[in-house]
Amino acid sequence: MKVKNFTGFVLGNENAIPQIGAPWMKTDMHVWVCPNLAMAKKVLVESHKKSVLDPHPVWTIIYQVSGNDIVFEQANNGLLYTNVPSKLYVNRVVWKKKPEEVKEEFLLNNAKKNSKILDLVNRIEK
Repeated sequence: MKVKNFTGFVLGNENAIPQIGAPWMKTDMHVWVCPNLAMAKKVLVESHKKSVLDPHPVWTIIYQVSGNDIVFEQANNGLLYTNVPSKLYVNRVVWKKKPEEVKEEFLLNNAKKNSKILDLVNRIEK
């Protein structure tokens, strides 16, 4: 599909930090793009949960990008991919989380969920 005026989100880390206003990449290659911020945050958080033995990127930064007349394919999981990241320009850093912060946030959210489940079970038992 071709999108005339696209704004989306790409994930990065401290290994390569693009300049604001510059193309996401200077050369064209296969790049995954998130159509919305919620999905980008989910992918970032999931990248921190993987096993150390499973080689994968650990994302720490979400960038907003935009471009005109970008051709995308859509994966079953809702992510988009393009072979022309040189047409995507970096607008701004939207979200930045260190792995420790993501892990802490994840543990806190799990504790809250478990607390709600325990409260529900206690109510049912009464």
